[in-house]
Amino acid sequence: MKRRMLFFERFMYIDGVTPINCVITARLRGSLNPEKLRAALSKVQAKHPLLRARVTEEEGEPWFVFDAEIPEIPLRIMERHAADDWQAITEAEWKSPFDMKAGPLLRLVWIRSDEVSELMFVAHHCVCDGGSLITLMREVLQVADQPATELTPYDSYRSFEDLVPAETLANPAIVRGVKRKVALYKLFLTLVARRKAVLPESKPYVLYWFGDAERSAVISGRCKAEKTTPYAALCVAYLQAFREVQGKAARNKIMCPVDIRRLTPAVKDDMMFSFAPTIALSLEKKQDADLWTRGRRMKQSITEKIKQMNVYEDLMVGDRMRSYVSKIVSFLQSSKGGHDVAFSNVGRIAIPTTYEAFQLEAILGTSVAVPWRNANTLVMSSFDGAMELAFISNERFLAQHDAKAIQERALQILEEALQLSTV
Repeated sequence: MKRRMLFFERFMYIDGVTPINCVITARLRGSLNPEKLRAALSKVQAKHPLLRARVTEEEGEPWFVFDAEIPEIPLRIMERHAADDWQAITEAEWKSPFDMKAGPLLRLVWIRSDEVSELMFVAHHCVCDGGSLITLMREVLQVADQPATELTPYDSYRSFEDLVPAETLANPAIVRGVKRKVALYKLFLTLVARRKAVLPESKPYVLYWFGDAERSAVISGRCKAEKTTPYAALCVAYLQAFREVQGKAARNKIMCPVDIRRLTPAVKDDMMFSFAPTIALSLEKKQDADLWTRGRRMKQSITEKIKQMNVYEDLMVGDRMRSYVSKIVSFLQSSKGGHDVAFSNVGRIAIPTTYEAFQLEAILGTSVAVPWRNANTLVMSSFDGAMELAFISNERFLAQHDAKAIQERALQILEEALQLSTV
């Protein structure tokens, strides 16, 4: 079987050469058996069609080819020398391309020592998002610990029509709206993409912030008391920090990818998937309110904008824009964009901590380094009560000392708000 890539998959495929890899790392204490781990990878690969896929190009477009003879998921074992080895390996894995023509588009790196190990999952963004990587981690750990565990395979959808209800596809008003949007997008890209010159590459960097369970509980508890969320509060804090550090160069806009699984019944929670439309968030120009008031407004804005999303229409628009992907990529590789940062909220990671043979101590470094000129990316996640933030960019677009100043100021704004008396 084969199928043409959906728009977002095609977008993340880029040119088949440029890597755009998602990474997530599990820190384990205890015994991890190599044979059981390889057997677990085989079971997980048998469940997910996209782990048995390679890519071919036909008529100028990439297609997934689902191949029973696909190679097994690679597992590379490295000796662990220090607790932060995984950070340098993450940055190396961002830039290490997959063999798209051979597959598979997932690999594991086992950073091994006698007592503590890191198991790093690396996947090409055209086959998965953060939610998919978490699913794969959960299944691999479960089967590696309990080899008798059975996983139920599923069939891949064949086109975007498998995800969109027939009545939506046939609705004349929706089809007309889709055509209007596509015409505007194509006109914009035709006018701007040809004027831009792609800039040379620059090495990415990442700034981490780790909150222990106690500190994270304080943040979560205060946000709940203030009727907002940590994500909304941090959106406010980072927008303000960009404004203070960058002055007039700040754009006052955060782009937020939205996990649409609950909005797309055909995509189940345990399926691999890679489509995350975005919503744009901004602060009011007036700064006459504290962080908690603005955080409540931000939470409301997030809720309202997600309600206004039309995921099916987005899929239909994307299908008509596939031939313009190269122009979109060219634009993103050369344009500063109209936003300060893309902020992805992975949320609470629901994976057990205790297994018979090992303990899952932490999940680290959920990240992706995008090859766009505006490479500013934030990823927020929480596991076992502990929050993590990863701020990724590159020197070409944002000097690392400026990124550090923004990150430190945003966290300071949050800390100052936590010191205020409660409502």
